[in-house]
Amino acid sequence: MDYSKGYNNIANSCRSEEAEAYKFNGKEYEDALGLNMYEYGARNYDPAVGRFFNIDNYAEKFSDVTPYQYAGNTPTYFIDENGEYIYVYDKGIKYKFDNGTLYAPAEDGGWEEHTPAAGSFLDSVFTELKSMYEFSTGGSGGGNGEAGNSFSSWFIGLFNNDNINAYIKQESSKAKMKGAFEQNGFVYLDFETIEKRAKAYTTNAKFEQIDLFLVIAHELAHALSYNLINEKVRKAEWFKVPGQTIIIDEFFAVGIENYFRAERQSTPIRTHYLGKGFDDTTFQKSRIYDQNKNTGQFEMTTQALNIFNNYKKSLQHKGIQWKD
Repeated sequence: MDYSKGYNNIANSCRSEEAEAYKFNGKEYEDALGLNMYEYGARNYDPAVGRFFNIDNYAEKFSDVTPYQYAGNTPTYFIDENGEYIYVYDKGIKYKFDNGTLYAPAEDGGWEEHTPAAGSFLDSVFTELKSMYEFSTGGSGGGNGEAGNSFSSWFIGLFNNDNINAYIKQESSKAKMKGAFEQNGFVYLDFETIEKRAKAYTTNAKFEQIDLFLVIAHELAHALSYNLINEKVRKAEWFKVPGQTIIIDEFFAVGIENYFRAERQSTPIRTHYLGKGFDDTTFQKSRIYDQNKNTGQFEMTTQALNIFNNYKKSLQHKGIQWKD
């Protein structure tokens, strides 16, 4: 056996050579024709010199740094991803949501417009995504597949590109328990559990049912941060409850959820992250919005506001112009 290439050569003799091609950061190492580079989707990385050999897709947004930079020159805080829209899985088939329209895989390998079966999981998710994408405030814009002028529409539109991705699937063991769950950009939903257990404490001073579109918006916020925020940052501890660590990413997800609530005047703001079943001391640890004693308006707590603003700055570093 030739040991000159080190461990990887030995491993390749025992396992799949195709699998062994995926190395650092899970990216494919291309050694054909002596390239010896990693394929990072839109760009290629040379590990010998620690440099990318293609211009960043968002180079025009950052005139103060080299167009060959990675993650805004702060790789300890940001990551670069190469995503693809919002995908919805139903009965083993992957569908794509793009600019208010649903697409199914076509025979030629491309995509063709698709109408989901009434009452199906796909139909329910598509209906909510389309409604959010077309939603407008002030009675103007949006509808009939066109983007609205709202924050909701802007947020859903963030996924309509080749740089940010999300995948929506039905059920999972955790979704069965919680109703909805996000992991590594995948959003798992269980409608029956959502209907039974998805309750939030609101500005009406009581627990109220969380509408499906708000559940999806909340979990898509997690998927967005998964794409763009370093894992150690988003998974930092906020506080603990028995058997679970609540992470600061929930500040961002509830904040996004409340943007959706605020522009629908009949929908109250969510003030706490935790649901029912906790003692008052623990429950109050999850407070994100508090009532201003002078104005009577509900506002983010200082801690929540600081974390949410840091997330906004992080997204702006990635070329996203925030919509307030």
